[in-house]
Amino acid sequence: MAAKKSNMPLLLGAAAAIGGGYYYYTTGGDTKAAQAKFEHDTTAAREHAQATYDSVKASATSAADLGKHKLEDAQAKLDAERKKAQTEIQQKIDEADKKIQDGATKAKGWFGRG
Repeated sequence: MAAKKSNMPLLLGAAAAIGGGYYYYTTGGDTKAAQAKFEHDTTAAREHAQATYDSVKASATSAADLGKHKLEDAQAKLDAERKKAQTEIQQKIDEADKKIQDGATKAKGWFGRG
C-alpha cells in the first residue's frame, strides 16, 4: 500500500492564487495597486496582531501578579492561624501540666509525705 500524499501544497497554492486574485480584482487589474493594498493589509494585520499580543501579555502579567498577591495573602493567613493554634495548644498543655502538678502535690499530702 502506497503512502498517502499530502494535499497541503496544493491547498496552500490554491489559497495563494485566490488571495492574489482577490487583490487583483479589487484594484481593477492594477498589479502595482494590488501589491500596495496587500502590503497595507499585511502591515495592518501585523500591527493588530502585535497589539493583541501586547494586550494578552499584559493580562497574563496582571493575572500572574494577582495570583502572587493572593498566594502571599493566603500564606500570611495560614501563618497567623498556625500561630494562633500553636498558642492555644501551648495554653492547653500549660493548663494540663498545672493540673498534674496540683494533683501530684495533693497526692503527696494524702500519703503524709508532703
